[in-house]
Amino acid sequence: MTHPRDGGGATTRRLGVSRGLGLAGSLALVALIVFWPAVDGPFFSDDAQYLSTNPWVTGEAPLRPLEILDPRGEPVIFLSNYAPVNLLLHVAAWRTFGDDVRGHHLLNILLHAVAAALLAPLLVRRGVSPLVSAGCAAWFLVHPANVEVAAWASQLKTTSSMVFALAALLLIERRALPSALLFGLALLCKPTAGFALAAAAAWAFVRYRRGESDLRKELPALLCWTTVFALFAVAEFVAFQQATSYVKPIHADLLVRLSSSVAIFGHYLAMGTVSFGVSAFHSPPPVLSPWDPWFVIGAAGLVVIAGRAVLTLVRSREEAGFWIWALAAFVPVAQIFPFPFPMADRYLYPMLPGLMGGAVLALVPLRRLLPPTQLPLARVIGLVALVGVTAAFGVRSHARARLFARPILLEAEAARNYPDGIHGYLNRARRAVQQGQHDLAVVALRGAAESGFQDVDLLMTDAGFVPLHGDSGFQRVVNDIARRWIARLESSEQPTQSELHTLAVLNRLVGADARALDAARRGLEMGGPFDSNLREYVRILER
Repeated sequence: MTHPRDGGGATTRRLGVSRGLGLAGSLALVALIVFWPAVDGPFFSDDAQYLSTNPWVTGEAPLRPLEILDPRGEPVIFLSNYAPVNLLLHVAAWRTFGDDVRGHHLLNILLHAVAAALLAPLLVRRGVSPLVSAGCAAWFLVHPANVEVAAWASQLKTTSSMVFALAALLLIERRALPSALLFGLALLCKPTAGFALAAAAAWAFVRYRRGESDLRKELPALLCWTTVFALFAVAEFVAFQQATSYVKPIHADLLVRLSSSVAIFGHYLAMGTVSFGVSAFHSPPPVLSPWDPWFVIGAAGLVVIAGRAVLTLVRSREEAGFWIWALAAFVPVAQIFPFPFPMADRYLYPMLPGLMGGAVLALVPLRRLLPPTQLPLARVIGLVALVGVTAAFGVRSHARARLFARPILLEAEAARNYPDGIHGYLNRARRAVQQGQHDLAVVALRGAAESGFQDVDLLMTDAGFVPLHGDSGFQRVVNDIARRWIARLESSEQPTQSELHTLAVLNRLVGADARALDAARRGLEMGGPFDSNLREYVRILER
């Protein structure tokens, strides 16, 4: 007996090679048009650490694959992130484009288009019509929350991870080992790709319940994927503990942290559905009340989506896999382990296809409520609405892409949206400096530090803060931040050369020249990509 799919067909549908290639080409063209304003934008923020000042990428450090794969290796500590395949992709991109920022931006934009193109056949296989699937792919492509991923060069990890994960999901039913390899590559680009295992398991269960497959067919692939995920999880846990041990949680109280995580999910629902609240450098405040509107929205959303996932799974509907996908993609960014920025547009990226696929398939049964004569009109109205929303998103995303051409505009946006966040404090400090109110500027910088700001280098090099360099209050703020870093680095039993280099810089900054010289000598004896910098420090400090 055959079981009808959610979309109404009795058999698995395919998009077709020619249609797929045509859709991919069209999406690539649209992506270039929408995100073109960001192509000439400079490297900024994380781009420096991942690209322009990363010695493993620029070639200053020897490329040792085993060192890059080691979750305790120096590249992981330097990046505060375990993503070895992503690092190798950056190496290949740098060898191709060098420091020409346009090449790196174009690569990321086109990978985002590939991810959107792969999403369409996956939706078709799960029962969505080809036309609606193509519309959903376009919607995902131009969603305003995805501008950050497409227009930020260092987000290559996010786009490449999604491409590998979607390709793995498309292959799992036919090619177990190649799909497991692709899944592993997705994880080694970014751990949020774990959603693919949850979705694949849900769909395998649905096929088994429908009688479309048996366990002998499904289990080998799932066991391969589970083994890959388990091996990665061990490495990721080791790396994450090292890389982010210094990050403070959003609040000391566990209940407040859990409430804040639920509220963050509420933010993502608003951003995902109508793009409300997209922003650079999110700094949401902790949730201190159960009546906080974002907590209420998040709690209701979690209950509805989890309930819908269970209901559709029990009823053997493809829809279940997408809701489980969305929930699984949220777990890594739910602040169970704290990040420097607890919320970001880019964290929504892997959740969006799950939310979209679940919503589209949830609407399918509603057509049974309409008389057959009204179905064509309902389809037309639905497609027109999808096209209209997609077009509106495209216009907004094109405008947002311009912000990435001038990072100062992104910082201003963050300051407007989160006046009590890190960039809000930094913006107030810059304005106070311009007005000659140095005391107020120092107060604002102290507020930024208390909110989690730790970038000493920015304070010392940003032109907006240069007038403060002789101010004793400013120096105390710098010293406080530097000493927190020094304490963390000195607690390391086996510091890497990059950590010793940082120790030398920070100790010299706070006037501890003897400690700075000791750290520089130890780093120089160790040998590595920072030899030239450390040699210069030793020469200056010995003088």
